Amino acid sequence: MVACGKVRWAAALGRSVPLAYGLVDKDGQATTEPSALDDQGAVRPFGGHKGFGIGVMIDLLTAGLWGAHLSTSVTQQRSFAKSQSSSQTVIAIPYPGEGTAPAIDEYLGRLKETPSGDGYRGRTLLPGEREELVRAHRLEKGVPVPRKVIADVSRIVAELGT
Repeated sequence: MVACGKVRWAAALGRSVPLAYGLVDKDGQATTEPSALDDQGAVRPFGGHKGFGIGVMIDLLTAGLWGAHLSTSVTQQRSFAKSQSSSQTVIAIPYPGEGTAPAIDEYLGRLKETPSGDGYRGRTLLPGEREELVRAHRLEKGVPVPRKVIADVSRIVAELGT
C-alpha cells in the first residue's frame, strides 16, 4: 500500500499515519501508529487479495525459481544482527524512447492527460515522475531531515567518539 520508508518517516516526525497506508500491528489489526511496523507489524499489499496474489507470484519468481530465500525466510527488515538473505530479480525491458513508438507515446500521453484524483498538479503522474519532481525540489530547497534522525545520528557519532 505504501513504502515502509514513509511509515518510518512519520515515526521519525512523531506523527501517526493514515489508515489508508494499510499498516497493521503484530496481531494483524489496522493501526495508525508507525512504530508498529518495527514491532512485527507489516504494510498490507496493494490491491487486497489480488495484490497478495501478485506478491506471491513475485516471491516465487525472485526466489523460488532460483533456489534462493522466499520472503518467509528473510530476516526482519531493520534487524542488523544478521543478513536479511533477501532475493532479488531485475527484469529490464528497454523503452525505445519518445518519438520511436507512436502507439506507446499516444498511450502515455493519454495517461498524462487523465485528471488526478489526489489533486497533484491536476494530472496523473507516470512512474518516476513524482520522484523526478521531488529530486528537483530538493536540489533547489534542500533535503528535509527529521530532528529525531539528526539526534539519532548525533548520538551515534558521540558514542563512536568521532
